Amino acid sequence: MNLKIIGYHYVRTKSYSKFKSLNFLDKKDFIEQIKFISKNYKIISLNELLNHKKLKKENALLTFDDGYIDHYEIVFPILKKYKIPAIFFAPEKTLKQKDFLDVNKLQLILSKFNDRKKLFKLIESDLRKIINVDYYLKLQKKLSKDYDHRWHDNYTNIIRNFLQYLLPIKIRKKIINSYFLKTIDNDPKKLIKNFYLSFNNAKEMLSDDICFGSHGSDHEWLEFLNYKEQYNDILKSKNNLLNLGVKEKQLTMCYPYGSYNKDTIKILRKLNFKYGFANKYGVVKNLDKNRFELPRVDTNEF
Repeated sequence: MNLKIIGYHYVRTKSYSKFKSLNFLDKKDFIEQIKFISKNYKIISLNELLNHKKLKKENALLTFDDGYIDHYEIVFPILKKYKIPAIFFAPEKTLKQKDFLDVNKLQLILSKFNDRKKLFKLIESDLRKIINVDYYLKLQKKLSKDYDHRWHDNYTNIIRNFLQYLLPIKIRKKIINSYFLKTIDNDPKKLIKNFYLSFNNAKEMLSDDICFGSHGSDHEWLEFLNYKEQYNDILKSKNNLLNLGVKEKQLTMCYPYGSYNKDTIKILRKLNFKYGFANKYGVVKNLDKNRFELPRVDTNEF
């Protein structure tokens, strides 16, 4: 048995949404892609994944991260039309429409600054007023091999690493919020409904073929949280899924940023999760082996 788990984020059209500067997979390309996948693979549901002993030959599983409104307004009708199953991973924070995720705030900030070196110098100047930036720059160089994204330039990677996990959480959230509010032209609370699907949207989508899994409560880098912090984050997300209508036997998690460690896996086992999805490239050949470290293929790499 071979299983390709394919990961998606934004799926939209050029005319769709107020947030036109974000990179996305075009709706037409998405339809062509799922037609191709349907022709060459058996696209399975979560229930079929759970009963994987019956699977044969080439299989695919479609997964969608972060709970965007695109998934409800564009992806969901297409999946229904072609009778295609999928798993959606939405953080508790977005399903309850509490606030923008920091990852999306940063995406919107970066989309407004083409000159990433200039942006970093602005951020660095702000930071030097409150902390020793040189310490974090040394830390960045030390960790860059593990956490630099292959699709980004050097300054973009430094900004991402600084504002996603390197800096102390209070400082990085303060900087992100400051630049985010300068980037958007409206109250964030009014924009949330145009960005994320809601709890009610998810409840409408839920079926035998469409299921939801955990993407954490607040989309944090789990490996940089201690055991208790991770446990509380994942537990909140689990309870939200159960309230949504996801069954205990259907619990799965996709790690935010692909970030996890041994504590994460211990917690998933303790909380009765069945599978954990990572961002490592690869094909699953044995679902019973490393079931909490399942690799995925990004739609850009498929």
